[in-house]
Amino acid sequence: MFFKEPARTYNTIALESWFEYIQNDWESQFSDRELSAGRDLYLEGSITGLELTETDATINYSRTRKEQFYSIIECANGSFKIRASTEDQFLGRLIAVAGLYEIEELIADEISPIKTDSSLTKPKNKFDYHNKNQKFNKKKKVKRHRKIQLAFSGNEEGLILDAKWLSPSGELIPVFGKEDIELSPEEREQMVQLTVFSREVGFQFQSKERNLLMTDFEKISGFFTHARKRWENSFGSFELDQGAEDMAIGMQAVDIVGRAESLNKNEMELHYQFRVGAEWMDPEEAEFLAQSGKGAYYLKGKGIIKVNEEQYHAMSRWNVSSGSEKGNRWPRYMLYSLWIDKGIKFNIASELKRWSKRLVQDRRGVASDDELPEFLRSYQVDGVLWMRRLLDHGGHPLLADEMGLGKTLQVLTLIAHYSEYKQPSLIVCPASVVPVWKLEIEQWYPHLSVKILKANQIPGKEKGVIWLSSYTQMRLNAESIKSIQFEYIILDEAQIIKNPMAKVSQACFQLKGRFRLAITGTPLENKLLDVWSIFHFLMPGLMGSIQQFESALTESKTQEIFEFIQRVKNQISPFILRRLKERVAKELPEKTEVDLICPIKSTQREHYASYLNKSSFKMENEIGEIMQHKAFSLFALLTRLRQVCCDPGVIPNIDFNIHESGKVIVLLSRLNEAFDGKKQRKIVIFSQFVRFIDRLLPVLKEAFPEVNLYTLTGATRDKSKPVQSFQEDQNPAIILVSLKAGGTGVTLNTADYLFLMDPWWNPAVENQAIDRVHRIGQKSPVFIYRMITEGTIEERIQKLKLHKKALFDSTFKDVQMIENLQEYFGDLNSLTALGDGDSKSPVGTKS
Repeated sequence: MFFKEPARTYNTIALESWFEYIQNDWESQFSDRELSAGRDLYLEGSITGLELTETDATINYSRTRKEQFYSIIECANGSFKIRASTEDQFLGRLIAVAGLYEIEELIADEISPIKTDSSLTKPKNKFDYHNKNQKFNKKKKVKRHRKIQLAFSGNEEGLILDAKWLSPSGELIPVFGKEDIELSPEEREQMVQLTVFSREVGFQFQSKERNLLMTDFEKISGFFTHARKRWENSFGSFELDQGAEDMAIGMQAVDIVGRAESLNKNEMELHYQFRVGAEWMDPEEAEFLAQSGKGAYYLKGKGIIKVNEEQYHAMSRWNVSSGSEKGNRWPRYMLYSLWIDKGIKFNIASELKRWSKRLVQDRRGVASDDELPEFLRSYQVDGVLWMRRLLDHGGHPLLADEMGLGKTLQVLTLIAHYSEYKQPSLIVCPASVVPVWKLEIEQWYPHLSVKILKANQIPGKEKGVIWLSSYTQMRLNAESIKSIQFEYIILDEAQIIKNPMAKVSQACFQLKGRFRLAITGTPLENKLLDVWSIFHFLMPGLMGSIQQFESALTESKTQEIFEFIQRVKNQISPFILRRLKERVAKELPEKTEVDLICPIKSTQREHYASYLNKSSFKMENEIGEIMQHKAFSLFALLTRLRQVCCDPGVIPNIDFNIHESGKVIVLLSRLNEAFDGKKQRKIVIFSQFVRFIDRLLPVLKEAFPEVNLYTLTGATRDKSKPVQSFQEDQNPAIILVSLKAGGTGVTLNTADYLFLMDPWWNPAVENQAIDRVHRIGQKSPVFIYRMITEGTIEERIQKLKLHKKALFDSTFKDVQMIENLQEYFGDLNSLTALGDGDSKSPVGTKS
């Protein structure tokens, strides 16, 4: 077959030498059988390489990828000597014959221009263009010149070319027939030309049918568009059957038109039609294209039809089939995905348009016949009614109110007032928050039946029971839980499933519930993919596949990414309710945030420098490069540096007096000010490091013997007990809390001072801690102090965090920690090196 042209290696001297060699009657040196089989080998395009020198030629042949041979032709005194890499001498000689035809074609391309004029005479140098298909038979005489007649036929297989000799008497003889005929030099030139032209456009020789075939419909379209005129000028006859005439029209685009119609309250139905120009395809043709995927295809009576890549992805996503009577059922919420795929033009029925408009415009819910409790604030009533309306219309909400606005109470009110109690419900939350949910239910809706899921326990199917489960227990019991049909499934702190590949996320995706809700005050912690995972739980398919989503974020240009983010915002906005405290809870007192710059004392400085000096990293290495090879080691180093900033004594085998810590010195000073003359001052101290809390506790006992102290860490068995005791304490009190144990689901709104001892890079996590104090029920202004060690990694990270917070607050952006570290600091030295500090005094902001 005619595949790609063989690689050719030669110089001018070698080309001229072989120009002389092949003028001899070289065919006479091979048998009829060798010539016939060698011609087929040549026509099949199996010769992969041709290398010419002044005295020899190397011909490379490939039977398969593993079977590759070569023959070497040496020319001396007008005869050829053949050596081959195969022991099969016959095959070696066939390779040589095919190679000589290739040499003949090369010389025709490079030296002697091809002409088809009947008056053409043999060149003065007597060079013969040898027949590539028939043996040159000297015994037969050519009476008159014949011309090649080309006939093209088109069908689903491709474009077929039948070439025949048209004699002056009208006789038609197949050009690629098996009969030997004598050819004149002019006729042999036409053979060479047809061979070269065919190979250029992509025709393949079919040895059985003795014709040429092109199966790539895109190439066929290009042939008629770009090569047809040249062929018509070179060959006298150019005939097309109806199929080829249809193909000659060129590539035609197909339009896929979908129509979305209402099926019921929660579902819609999609129908599809395919159109070429103004003509609609019949269902069989459309079904063929729907099943064929991207590419060009031939349809009888229409020609070559092209399905582009966008259409292919859209058809795959929407499970497109053809015909107006055959529709696909989808949840109504998928209406907000229709504009993602540009490959299909969708028409929306009027009823669905009205439904969509109501979702977008009515953010206050609907009027309720039931009187909701008076203890609800007005914005909480709006939230409950909004969730109810969305659920009634086939949507599944994300309640993303800022922390402290009572999301738990709103969800419990929804269940208490609108549940049908025909099935159990499931609330999944962090383990530390399970007791909080139980207390909230007992306080506000004691008539509700609530049970806590324990290890190796299968939730019962009692009607109306609310099951509370930690994410861990839910994951461990996933196999049994996924078989239960719940009425409500609620994910609290839903950002926990931000990684869609994590086991806990996969377990949540398998849960079955009539109504699904997600609750989080930080829907976006690190990157836009966090939102994809939450909505995959709420409304599978709404935001496309994870592969499509990630590709749009990583492979698009900057402007395309911006447009994609805007589409995502438009797509999910009807299903998100997010309100800020300063807008809906104006009765909340103001909060003041202050960065307290703490000195780094001499011993601390020595330990900090020691870790930098003994690090296995070169400080000038780029952060991104280190992450590719030693990500864990880098985070271990950064963690140690942060611990040194707090208290080097928390690190094993380091003897350090905690009273010499710059942060502890500043903390004690501020606490003295806070308690001075204030009998009921309440203070919360947050730290990520439990060991630091353990070492700080006796220091505080010694410094403030009259102040009640409480702790809340991962080791606290009953987390509600210290929280309740602190909340109800009428005396001065301090509670030391680890971020992991108290960062979510805890209310500490009787405190008016909060100290973040080791702030880190993620403002969303930090805000979770802050909103434990500044939330509904707070009566006093709140002061938040971030303890930042001067001239260290902490001060540099704080700069990055300010930028990251601005991004988070403005819109959903794709922000990743390492990318930001590398962007702002470049190498490790600029992030970690000791300095004199960038800030000299506390900086405060009010909100």
